Amino acid sequence: MQFVLENIVQLKPIFKWNGNFKNKSRILVKGRDINCVIDGIFLDCCIEVFLYYLLIVSYHGRHDEKDCLFVYLLSKDGVLLDEVIIRVRFFEPIILPVGTDEYEADLNSYWGNLSNISLLPPNKIGFKFANHFWEIEVFEKPLYSWSFFVFNKVDVSEDNILLMRNNWQYKTYFKFTMI
Repeated sequence: MQFVLENIVQLKPIFKWNGNFKNKSRILVKGRDINCVIDGIFLDCCIEVFLYYLLIVSYHGRHDEKDCLFVYLLSKDGVLLDEVIIRVRFFEPIILPVGTDEYEADLNSYWGNLSNISLLPPNKIGFKFANHFWEIEVFEKPLYSWSFFVFNKVDVSEDNILLMRNNWQYKTYFKFTMI
């Protein structure tokens, strides 16, 4: 388990016809387009776990506040194996100092920072997002679970945080824990 250098795995943002970002990117591995399009345009972190790349991606830059994170697991040969979205669900009122304008108040209450990314060998990654500490356990082989299929997208629903998976997903390589 180790952090991957930026020149090994990169994102190439997709542009609309008018030159703006489409909020989607192509994944490049060692400079080669692997024909995989994902949500997000900034690669916040890439970690090699087992024979996979774990990507943490967002719509905003590395030091900007975010309303969601995309977590992808990619095999070394370029197959997208798993994806999960961590999203701040709705406005959480907080008390701010006198003189704080409404725009600043909204940003401070709705968005979260990604920080404290750490490796917890042999197969766990820890980080802080939206005022919560998270731990992702990555499995070498997928776990099959009917609960993902039956309960649709929601795994965690606590303190205005939503963890979402695809509708079709009945197996997972991830276990998320909010600490």
